[in-house]
Amino acid sequence: MKKIQLLLPLLLFVSIKSYSQCDGLEMGTFISIDSIAGTTTIQRLGNVQLEVNEKLGVKAIQKLNWISQCNYSITNMRMLSNKGVIGNPTGNFHVKVEQINDSVFNQTVTIESHDFVHTSIIKKVSDEVSEGFKELLKEHYPNR
Repeated sequence: MKKIQLLLPLLLFVSIKSYSQCDGLEMGTFISIDSIAGTTTIQRLGNVQLEVNEKLGVKAIQKLNWISQCNYSITNMRMLSNKGVIGNPTGNFHVKVEQINDSVFNQTVTIESHDFVHTSIIKKVSDEVSEGFKELLKEHYPNR
């Protein structure tokens, strides 16, 4: 019985540890569904990502500064289209991610200058990105 009591905390630690590294977050295609903003598709290759939200009419390419496997900041945002539903976001964006399981993450975005915090769930739907995204990268970041 004592062996089981000693083993149980170790098993709990190992199971928590296995999802604390945000595996697969730096590359792939993700979907975020929000009750207000609708569906946002995020395609990411390392330190660059594309966010597209049809409902808001927003398409933005962003440079990311990875602080750790689970934390990054958005350092340069280029709005490729914005139908005016929202203004052009400004300020320092900080993103903290916690892995829930193999493909689902809890994401908290903080914009310090606007005292804004938003939490949502994102789901990884593919390890790949589209050819269209790769072409946008060549156009906007030719030396990447």
